[in-house]
Amino acid sequence: MAADDCNAFEVYRDRVDRPLLRLVREYGAGEAHWLVIGMAANVVARVAGLVPPVVLDVAIDAVFTGDGPYTLPVVPDAWLPADGLYVKLWGVQAGEIEELPEEFVDRARERHVDRAVERAMGKEAVESETLDD
Repeated sequence: MAADDCNAFEVYRDRVDRPLLRLVREYGAGEAHWLVIGMAANVVARVAGLVPPVVLDVAIDAVFTGDGPYTLPVVPDAWLPADGLYVKLWGVQAGEIEELPEEFVDRARERHVDRAVERAMGKEAVESETLDD
């Protein structure tokens, strides 16, 4: 094929004014809602990508620098730890506090004992069922 020969697409482009816009109007007009949904999902994804830096900023300000309380925008305060226990645990992890807070040790001990009792009760229930058979 010679370089000066025109192919069918070049002839079509010469005949039609704004061929890409014509194709979008013809084939994409009925699917415009998908374009809007895709654009909205893209915006939501971009905003969601900014959440971790905001949480880290608030946590660093509250725990390490003590500049502000541990509150997050749009998140109810009831969902956030209010007793300061997690702040103390961060202090232990950062090396600012030498030992674990007593309340944390007590809670962990209670949970450990509760789980041990549940396991023991579960074993006794299984053993009693096998003995009854």
